[in-house]
Amino acid sequence: IRDLLIDTERGKDVGSAAPTAHEAEQAIRVQVNSFAQNTAPLATPRVPLSEEMSRARGAYSEATRIIRSLMDDVRLGHQIDIAATQPTVEKITASVLRNSNAMMTMRRLHNLDDFTFHHSVSVCAMLASFAMVRGMELGSIHDIALGGLVHDVGKMRVAHAVLNKPGKLNSEEFRHIQSHVVLGSDLMRQTPGVPELAYGVIEQHHERHDGSGYPKALKGDEISEAGRMAAIIDVYDA
Repeated sequence: IRDLLIDTERGKDVGSAAPTAHEAEQAIRVQVNSFAQNTAPLATPRVPLSEEMSRARGAYSEATRIIRSLMDDVRLGHQIDIAATQPTVEKITASVLRNSNAMMTMRRLHNLDDFTFHHSVSVCAMLASFAMVRGMELGSIHDIALGGLVHDVGKMRVAHAVLNKPGKLNSEEFRHIQSHVVLGSDLMRQTPGVPELAYGVIEQHHERHDGSGYPKALKGDEISEAGRMAAIIDVYDA
């Protein structure tokens, strides 16, 4: 949103204490400059969309294969190798830093049959972009993006018939679906090499600011920054 017009004839004005347009513009300029300085270490040469598309497509496809394989291992009860996801997460992050529009375009690949896999990769990419805009350091961006990639692994422990039910879920089925968060958390807590920041994504992506979420009905600042970011991205992509 670049501009916002307020018609004061439609309601009460804010009074004489409000800043002038010039004062507001100056304050925004100070904030923008401060943000740019704080994120300077992440400065990466921007490349044209056309140049980045092929790399983004390759990274997205690779990530889809990786998460599909990982979820198959979860479903079959095999030990999962979280280290195998790291190079792919780094490729997605690098692409986002070069030109985030290329990776966002890959979200058009969504289809119902592979929704869980494509959704996981898209959440990974968008969390990387969100974390970049939030001014996080590169290591934290990698960690939160990894959390996005594996945030739904618990769904592989949910009954297939319920997970893929075409109609509306009844209350018992919905509670069963909700269990995927705890199931995924338990699984990842037993998996070596998962960074702490990723747990905020895995365990809190269904929490809500007003306390209406699950599994712990956390409120406000009880939810970590990573959890709040993941909740926004998860809903937006779905």
